Amino acid sequence: MRKIANCRVNAEGTARCIIYTDDCGVYVFPCASLEDGTGVGDHWFESMVQAEAFCELRYGITAADWSEVPDPDPGCLHDWLAPVRTKLGADGAPQWGKLERRENGRWIEISTPRK
Repeated sequence: MRKIANCRVNAEGTARCIIYTDDCGVYVFPCASLEDGTGVGDHWFESMVQAEAFCELRYGITAADWSEVPDPDPGCLHDWLAPVRTKLGADGAPQWGKLERRENGRWIEISTPRK
């Protein structure tokens, strides 16, 4: 499951947060912009209750602020809403620092702003 909410408190330049949960726990991805893009970090929690409490304390996000969004496609990044993945080389190895977005069924390299 994945949820998104805009911050009510702009702590550390954060505009919105994405919460993603899987078998390993719950991840909070603070994002510097309301536009889709790479998170500025991540936080791990054992439960959704802990993650939501953290977001309320740090970013002022209440339970009513969260909206559920679809989980990312397999192999895609959890902090993007669009289907974006780490670019793969001809040998299938990840090319860290390079991203590509699926558009019309094809993977297109995208430029990413530096943090």
